[in-house]
This record gives sequence, C-alpha cells and structure tokens, in this order.
Amino acid sequence: MLEREKFLILPRRFVSLSFLELPSVNDGEIRGMLECQVAGMILCQRQDIVMGYRHVGFFRKGYSHVMLAVATRNLVEEIAGGRGEGVKAVLLETELWYLYLVTRRLLSPDKKILAIDVNDGQAELLIIDRMRPIFSMSLRREDLFLKGPGYSFDMAAERNNLDEVIITYRGEIDMAGFRAVLKDYSGAPLNFHERREDILSGEKRSGFEPAINLLKQDTVEEEAVSRKDLLVTFILLSGIALISTAIFIF
Repeated sequence: MLEREKFLILPRRFVSLSFLELPSVNDGEIRGMLECQVAGMILCQRQDIVMGYRHVGFFRKGYSHVMLAVATRNLVEEIAGGRGEGVKAVLLETELWYLYLVTRRLLSPDKKILAIDVNDGQAELLIIDRMRPIFSMSLRREDLFLKGPGYSFDMAAERNNLDEVIITYRGEIDMAGFRAVLKDYSGAPLNFHERREDILSGEKRSGFEPAINLLKQDTVEEEAVSRKDLLVTFILLSGIALISTAIFIF
C-alpha cells in the first residue's frame, strides 16, 4: 500500500474514461486491444499520452470488462511535479470511488444504480449496471440538475431504468437542497451515504489495490505492444467485425 504523501488522486475531469467489453480473458491480448483503442482515440503522438486500466471483471463468458483511463502526459507530470520528487503514483479518483462503493456493499448484482459523488464545486456521475460500471461523467456541482442535451443526470434519470440512486458526500457538504431536488428528478429510491472515511479506506479494509497509476509509465519502446501482438490483436478484432457483418447480412 502506498504512503499518503507518495501519491496524488486525479479527479475524473482530467481524464478521458471509457468502459469496454473486450473479447478476451488474456492480459496480453487485452493490453493489445487497449493500445488499438487508444490509437483510435487520440490525435496526438502516443508518447504524449498515458493510459491506465482496471480489469473490472467477467460479466460474460470469454469477455473482460475494463475501465480505461487516458490523460495527457504533460498534465500528469505537471501535477505530480508540483508536489516534488516524492510522488510515486497518480491514482484515478473514479476507480477509488468505485472500489469504495464495492467495499461498502452499496452496489448490488441485480440492480442498475446511478451513483453521484458530491465534492467541493464538482460532482461525478457513475452508472453501474449489476456491479458493472458503464458510464461516467464529471460536471460542476451547480450544473448537476440543469435540464437539456449534455446534462447527464437528466439523461440518466430519464433514459435509464434505474433501480436506485446513491449519493455519496463528505459531512461538511450541506445536502439539504440536494435531497429536495433529487426527489423531483428520479422515481428510484434514494440512498444518501456520508463518506466519513477516506476514499482509500476501501483499499485498506479489503485488500483491493488501485490498478490505474497514470504516473507509472515505461518508455514508449518498453510499454508498446510488440508488432506481433498488435498484428494478432488486429486480426482478432477484424475477425470479430467480419463475423458481425456476416450475421447482419445474412
């Protein structure tokens, strides 16, 4: 476990976050597929970005559900450099929050849940479908209940068949206004949970460790998947696409 002074927690708004279901249970193949995914996402050079991922679990036979985080290398190094040379890890707040929800048994294998984490000035939304995170968004706290395109609480409440809404918050945040507004937005049961412990307490209690460390990056040559692995991955993904096309045609 990392000592507190040796790591930083990066808020969701600084990363591009995706939740992917990949047709493999092999770590090497998964890494190759993610490299292909990142290559299609970015407009800059690969060496200018960093990525990290968490293997969330197996929710379908032969498939892996993955949380993928991508950020610019300059941003991560600038944030870490501001704290001096002692920083050994830059962790993702979304992953830590998800582990917190899991270890507090706030999630359920038979429920679709909208989780909202309220911080100072910011809020994050996370939709978890039967323990599987499928959507995340960060926005300003004052924008949380605005209606219209692009406002994900409105979208999540109206377009998803939610079984429950969970709101986590720290004790110093006044939630009276939130309680009143939330009742008007969602017909699902509301569960308010005050985070009295550190967001990392789930890791301390359960033995879970964060898998996403955006500072732990090898050189591009060392971390890149070999040409052979990329070729195998490309063939695998192409084969899946051809099979899907054939099914659609016939």
